[in-house]
Amino acid sequence: MRRTFIPLTLLLVFGVMFLASPAWAISPHFINNSLICTYTSNGNSIVFTASGTVAGLGTATDYVTLLGTAPITCTSSGKNGTQNTSAHHFGGSTPVVSTSNGNYPFSVTVAASCPGNQTASLTGSVDGELGLSSGNNATGTIFDTEGVTCLAQ
Repeated sequence: MRRTFIPLTLLLVFGVMFLASPAWAISPHFINNSLICTYTSNGNSIVFTASGTVAGLGTATDYVTLLGTAPITCTSSGKNGTQNTSAHHFGGSTPVVSTSNGNYPFSVTVAASCPGNQTASLTGSVDGELGLSSGNNATGTIFDTEGVTCLAQ
Protein backbone atom coordinates (compact mmCIF):
# COMPACT_ATOMS: atom_id res chain seq x y z
CA MET A 1 0.00 0.00 0.00
CA ARG A 2 2.73 2.42 0.95
CA ARG A 3 4.65 1.67 -2.25
CA THR A 4 1.75 2.81 -4.43
CA PHE A 5 0.67 5.74 -2.24
CA ILE A 6 3.87 7.82 -2.67
CA PRO A 7 4.09 7.49 -6.49
CA LEU A 8 0.37 8.23 -6.88
CA THR A 9 0.67 11.29 -4.66
CA LEU A 10 3.66 12.58 -6.65
CA LEU A 11 1.84 11.93 -9.92
CA LEU A 12 -1.18 13.86 -8.67
CA VAL A 13 0.91 16.85 -7.47
CA PHE A 14 2.89 17.12 -10.72
CA GLY A 15 -0.24 16.60 -12.79
CA VAL A 16 -1.96 19.53 -11.09
CA MET A 17 1.12 21.72 -11.55
CA PHE A 18 1.26 21.10 -15.31
CA LEU A 19 -2.47 21.46 -15.89
CA ALA A 20 -2.84 24.71 -13.96
CA SER A 21 -2.82 27.78 -16.20
CA PRO A 22 -0.40 30.58 -15.33
CA ALA A 23 -1.75 33.68 -13.61
CA TRP A 24 -0.68 36.92 -15.28
CA ALA A 25 -0.58 39.95 -13.01
CA ILE A 26 -2.06 42.91 -14.90
CA SER A 27 -1.95 46.25 -13.12
CA PRO A 28 -2.05 49.15 -15.60
CA HIS A 29 -0.50 52.36 -14.26
CA PHE A 30 1.26 55.53 -15.35
CA ILE A 31 4.98 55.87 -14.84
CA ASN A 32 4.77 59.19 -13.00
CA ASN A 33 8.11 60.75 -13.88
CA SER A 34 7.40 60.27 -17.60
CA LEU A 35 4.23 62.42 -17.86
CA ILE A 36 4.46 65.60 -19.93
CA CYS A 37 1.69 67.96 -21.01
CA THR A 38 2.26 70.83 -23.45
CA TYR A 39 0.10 73.25 -25.40
CA THR A 40 0.48 75.31 -28.54
CA SER A 41 -1.62 78.06 -30.05
CA ASN A 42 -2.98 77.19 -33.48
CA GLY A 43 -5.04 80.13 -34.78
CA ASN A 44 -8.55 79.66 -33.43
CA SER A 45 -7.64 76.78 -31.10
CA ILE A 46 -5.28 75.75 -28.36
CA VAL A 47 -3.88 72.24 -28.85
CA PHE A 48 -2.99 70.17 -25.78
CA THR A 49 -0.72 67.12 -26.01
CA ALA A 50 -0.05 64.76 -23.12
CA SER A 51 2.53 62.03 -23.43
CA GLY A 52 4.30 59.58 -21.21
CA THR A 53 4.60 55.91 -20.46
CA VAL A 54 2.21 53.34 -19.06
CA ALA A 55 3.12 49.92 -17.71
CA GLY A 56 1.37 46.74 -16.67
CA LEU A 57 -1.02 46.56 -19.61
CA GLY A 58 -0.71 42.87 -20.30
CA THR A 59 -2.25 42.17 -23.70
CA ALA A 60 -5.48 44.13 -23.21
CA THR A 61 -6.52 47.31 -25.01
CA ASP A 62 -6.76 50.20 -22.59
CA TYR A 63 -7.31 53.92 -23.12
CA VAL A 64 -5.49 57.04 -21.96
CA THR A 65 -7.86 59.98 -21.60
CA LEU A 66 -6.88 63.65 -21.19
CA LEU A 67 -9.54 65.89 -19.63
CA GLY A 68 -9.27 69.48 -18.50
CA THR A 69 -10.53 73.03 -18.47
CA ALA A 70 -8.61 75.95 -19.99
CA PRO A 71 -9.18 79.71 -19.54
CA ILE A 72 -9.19 80.79 -23.19
CA THR A 73 -9.82 84.25 -24.59
CA CYS A 74 -11.44 84.35 -28.03
CA THR A 75 -10.74 87.59 -29.90
CA SER A 76 -12.51 88.54 -33.11
CA SER A 77 -10.70 90.61 -35.69
CA GLY A 78 -12.14 93.88 -36.87
CA LYS A 79 -12.33 97.50 -35.87
CA ASN A 80 -13.40 96.93 -32.28
CA GLY A 81 -12.33 93.31 -31.82
CA THR A 82 -14.41 91.78 -29.10
CA GLN A 83 -12.99 89.49 -26.49
CA ASN A 84 -14.70 86.73 -24.59
CA THR A 85 -12.84 84.82 -21.91
CA SER A 86 -14.37 81.62 -20.65
CA ALA A 87 -13.52 78.18 -19.40
CA HIS A 88 -13.20 75.82 -22.34
CA HIS A 89 -13.45 72.12 -21.58
CA PHE A 90 -11.32 69.74 -23.59
CA GLY A 91 -10.98 66.02 -23.69
CA GLY A 92 -10.01 63.09 -25.80
CA SER A 93 -8.59 59.61 -25.58
CA THR A 94 -6.28 57.27 -27.42
CA PRO A 95 -6.00 53.49 -27.25
CA VAL A 96 -2.87 51.91 -25.83
CA VAL A 97 -2.27 48.35 -26.93
CA SER A 98 0.65 46.27 -25.80
CA THR A 99 1.51 42.81 -27.03
CA SER A 100 3.53 42.06 -23.93
CA ASN A 101 4.00 43.28 -20.39
CA GLY A 102 6.37 46.18 -20.07
CA ASN A 103 6.44 49.92 -20.65
CA TYR A 104 4.37 51.40 -23.48
CA PRO A 105 4.65 55.03 -24.66
CA PHE A 106 1.50 57.04 -25.41
CA SER A 107 0.52 60.44 -26.76
CA VAL A 108 -2.96 61.97 -26.75
CA THR A 109 -3.77 65.28 -28.46
CA VAL A 110 -6.94 67.34 -28.00
CA ALA A 111 -7.98 70.90 -28.92
CA ALA A 112 -10.15 73.62 -27.41
CA SER A 113 -11.43 75.97 -30.14
CA CYS A 114 -12.96 79.40 -30.49
CA PRO A 115 -15.93 79.81 -32.86
CA GLY A 116 -15.48 81.05 -36.41
CA ASN A 117 -12.37 83.05 -37.24
CA GLN A 118 -11.71 84.20 -33.69
CA THR A 119 -8.17 83.91 -32.38
CA ALA A 120 -7.61 81.78 -29.30
CA SER A 121 -5.17 82.69 -26.54
CA LEU A 122 -4.61 80.99 -23.22
CA THR A 123 -5.01 83.39 -20.29
CA GLY A 124 -4.07 81.25 -17.30
CA SER A 125 -2.72 77.95 -16.11
CA VAL A 126 -4.16 74.67 -17.30
CA ASP A 127 -4.46 71.66 -15.07
CA GLY A 128 -5.64 68.48 -16.66
CA GLU A 129 -6.16 64.91 -15.62
CA LEU A 130 -4.91 61.79 -17.30
CA GLY A 131 -6.95 58.65 -16.81
CA LEU A 132 -5.99 55.10 -17.69
CA SER A 133 -9.06 52.93 -18.18
CA SER A 134 -10.38 49.82 -19.84
CA GLY A 135 -13.03 51.80 -21.71
CA ASN A 136 -13.01 54.70 -24.15
CA ASN A 137 -13.27 58.15 -22.50
CA ALA A 138 -12.96 56.68 -19.01
CA THR A 139 -16.26 54.78 -19.21
CA GLY A 140 -14.75 51.45 -18.16
CA THR A 141 -12.77 50.39 -15.13
CA ILE A 142 -10.39 53.17 -14.15
CA PHE A 143 -6.98 51.80 -13.22
CA ASP A 144 -5.02 54.98 -12.55
CA THR A 145 -5.41 58.77 -12.67
CA GLU A 146 -2.75 61.46 -12.50
CA GLY A 147 -2.98 65.23 -12.51
CA VAL A 148 -0.87 67.06 -15.09
CA THR A 149 -0.04 70.72 -15.68
CA CYS A 150 0.19 71.76 -19.31
CA LEU A 151 3.16 74.04 -20.02
CA ALA A 152 3.71 76.24 -23.07
CA GLN A 153 6.13 74.91 -25.67
